[in-house]
Amino acid sequence: MSIQRLLAAGLAASFPFSSNTTTNPAPVVNVLNGSYTGVHNEFYNQDLFLGIPYAQPPVGDLRFRAPFSLNSTWNGTRAAMKYSDICVGYGPDSNHFTSSEDCLTLNIIKPAMEIDEPLPIVVWIHGGGLVQGSSADPRYNLSYLIRQSVLASKPIIGISINYRLSAFGFLWSQEVKAHGTGNLGLRDQRLALHWIQENISAFSGDPRKVTLWGESSGGYSAGKQILAYGGRNDGLFRGTIMESGFLGENWPYGKGDADEYNEAVYQELIARTGCVGETSPLECLRALPLEVLNQVQNSSATEIFGPWVVAVDGDFVHELGSLAMKNGRFVKVPILLGTNTDEGTEAAPKKGIDTDADFETAVSLARIDNDTVTKITHLYPNIDAVGIPKSYKPPPEIPGLGKQHKRSAAFFGDAVEHAPRRLTSISWSTHNQKAYSFRWNIIPAGAPDYMGSTHFAEIPWVFGNLDGAGYEANPFGDSQRYREVARLMNWMWISFVVDQDPNVHGIEGVPLWPAYDAASGVGQNFAFEGNESHHVERDDWRVEGMAFIMDRAASEWKF
Repeated sequence: MSIQRLLAAGLAASFPFSSNTTTNPAPVVNVLNGSYTGVHNEFYNQDLFLGIPYAQPPVGDLRFRAPFSLNSTWNGTRAAMKYSDICVGYGPDSNHFTSSEDCLTLNIIKPAMEIDEPLPIVVWIHGGGLVQGSSADPRYNLSYLIRQSVLASKPIIGISINYRLSAFGFLWSQEVKAHGTGNLGLRDQRLALHWIQENISAFSGDPRKVTLWGESSGGYSAGKQILAYGGRNDGLFRGTIMESGFLGENWPYGKGDADEYNEAVYQELIARTGCVGETSPLECLRALPLEVLNQVQNSSATEIFGPWVVAVDGDFVHELGSLAMKNGRFVKVPILLGTNTDEGTEAAPKKGIDTDADFETAVSLARIDNDTVTKITHLYPNIDAVGIPKSYKPPPEIPGLGKQHKRSAAFFGDAVEHAPRRLTSISWSTHNQKAYSFRWNIIPAGAPDYMGSTHFAEIPWVFGNLDGAGYEANPFGDSQRYREVARLMNWMWISFVVDQDPNVHGIEGVPLWPAYDAASGVGQNFAFEGNESHHVERDDWRVEGMAFIMDRAASEWKF
């Protein structure tokens, strides 16, 4: 999708500083292991500390092992003035960057101002399907948001992290389970949060006021941190923002049972790398040159290598997210969460759904029984008026898309994103916790009609990226209204980070965003609109279909 592609030529211009434009002294901080020199961003009046390691490099014998804390100290200062190599990944979100296994780093962006008391912190976890992406992506430039926090008189510190991806971070099989080395990417994130607790005071941050924030697999990851170790509260964060990614999602949709799927991926990997038949294929993988693993995973013949999914490993992840929420086994913190109206146009098959039989086949790939398939065909009929995007009027033949695309988009969007979002909101309300739910209904400028307000569409706004850095075309176009929405969204997110409530933003004429209350059976969302007034709505769209999905979250969909 064009909105998600990077312009290689625009990367340098969109980085958050230019080393030849600052005249201020370079900032220096002293952390537990030693001292770092950062760079001052004069344009935004910010101090940046980039590429700081939070773990030992997971290379050599440490490949496919849980991350280890840093075990070295030094005299003098080390430079923290540029992004590190990104973690090895596969896809357009990774292709424009230099990657390495030595990538477990974080970046800290803070206002360069007199600070009377320690500042709240937001920690960004990037998306990319657990297979691609990085904190160096210019679309995730935190300088814009941190600048807005100062303008809103609610200054905060922004941190972005890298974590292992693809096989390096999410390999899973019976052998991996026996070695206790599953969900390494999540364990990387967890260690980064511990580093923040131990060191952020040196940057004038308040370790008691950390908010996790992620989109797509980043939101999914943030949700898994809430569930980690049976919902054990380690005091690492006090709130979470999840956009289009939640505690439970059916990621390997159409690929069957998650454990069977992961085992199949593992067997395919060891077969293609020549490690099959070894006494310990995992040790064989650990010893392989990076080039070999890269070639196998990056081959055009490796459709099986994705999406990578979080495993219920009995350690970091004890159970499915739906069961954990039902039983209250999650960290009780306020959350802000939401989805985009037309999530399903990204999640659904892009072609091949032309007939009722095609739709039934696609639905049945989740290994559900025939009665369930029949029920879904009735709950999600082939009627354009109830499909998505609602505004799109398909011609008799849509190039590249099936004739029942709107139908499949409605179902797959609900199964993958909307139902998990609604279930999470209801669960928080049931356990007397605050959840602020939203629906994003704005289409980026230049986006094709058939995609609507799809997955990832809100990202330019939530980062306040008004120049469209990192995009082929500026998502704001020439719309002043769109730019005003960005300010509102920025200040609401900042308000949640600072006050644990998105309503303390100080912008007049905005409806109160209520916490989700499912006591009456239906909660409420804050709806962000591009050409209409923002409003609060009942969360009752496609209610029967999503209720059916939620009722079978654990038994059928395995989320």
